[in-house]
Amino acid sequence: MSSMIVPQVEVSINGRRLSPSLGYTSNNVRIMIHTCFHEFLEDPNTGQRTLTGRFVSLSPPVLVDFNLSSLSNSYIEQLLRDNLVRGHHWLCEDLAEDISSEAEELGFGRNGFSLTISIGITYEIVAAMSDLLPPDEGLFLRDVLSKLVVLGKIDRDEQEIMETESCSICLDNLFGSSSIHGPCWR
Repeated sequence: MSSMIVPQVEVSINGRRLSPSLGYTSNNVRIMIHTCFHEFLEDPNTGQRTLTGRFVSLSPPVLVDFNLSSLSNSYIEQLLRDNLVRGHHWLCEDLAEDISSEAEELGFGRNGFSLTISIGITYEIVAAMSDLLPPDEGLFLRDVLSKLVVLGKIDRDEQEIMETESCSICLDNLFGSSSIHGPCWR
């Protein structure tokens, strides 16, 4: 069975002061979030991992753009919650602190600034492999369906239906086969 490990997060912050003498007074914050997945096979005996796939989320990067009017962490956190998709809300508290301290360093209240934050989130999907047992096609298909749920391409209800339903062509279970046709790939 595959498992997903806590994601690795890389944050890059670039700030620029904007001169008030040139009329710049806005405090612009722009955030771009890129999500990618790395798939590994892990030998349960040795713990050695082999990278089997690397792919970027099929959806475009998340882009958030807003003007800051306060350094309050709770205000910034609420702005982030209002602008980020629910799947990224776990970033809000730490990100609010980073934005507040960076804005203060850039002269919030004395001049305008532009703050660009790039966030890379990498999820590792680890599937255990065993040299003693032949590959389980049903397990592989369940892992594929789980990955599709994570990517948002199907929902949990669709996954459950596909796991319990028989193929309408060969009438075999979708997660294995007792017929000469081999595994069903609907």
